[in-house]
Amino acid sequence: MLKRMTLAAVSMVLASCASTSNDDAYVEKTFLKIQLDAGEQTILDTEVLCEGVQQLRFGDEVSEQAYIYKNFLAKYVSGSLDVQNTAIDGCTANVSLTAQLYADVSSRQQVNGALVFNGDYLQSISQSAVAVSLEQGKWQDFIADAFILSIEAETRKIPY
Repeated sequence: MLKRMTLAAVSMVLASCASTSNDDAYVEKTFLKIQLDAGEQTILDTEVLCEGVQQLRFGDEVSEQAYIYKNFLAKYVSGSLDVQNTAIDGCTANVSLTAQLYADVSSRQQVNGALVFNGDYLQSISQSAVAVSLEQGKWQDFIADAFILSIEAETRKIPY
């Protein structure tokens, strides 16, 4: 009986030692939630870590409600959004965009997770690198009468 009580006491002590703060096993990281809209239609919706360089590819058929259709008569869009991040004093990013607009397509192919089109090419839209300050947590821009680019920074704890 004494042996069982001793084992129970030792188990409780070990359990209390093991349940120290879990904050030591986590690190704070800043993430960017990136959304590229073409009016009522979302073309790209993703989240990236605010470190390094990412190329986010997109490709989609757009509705007649999309800015791309209303302003350029394009039914298809493909392209990439390049994000260069630094996590010094929060998160800063340089963002550039390249998109190709098509009236109609003769073929489509999946490349790096996004649709790429061949067909009745209309034009390209590009935005050179823009410095994005995320001190307020959010940033938004209207690009070439075709896209609304929204970026939101969020810091959270992740396992170390």
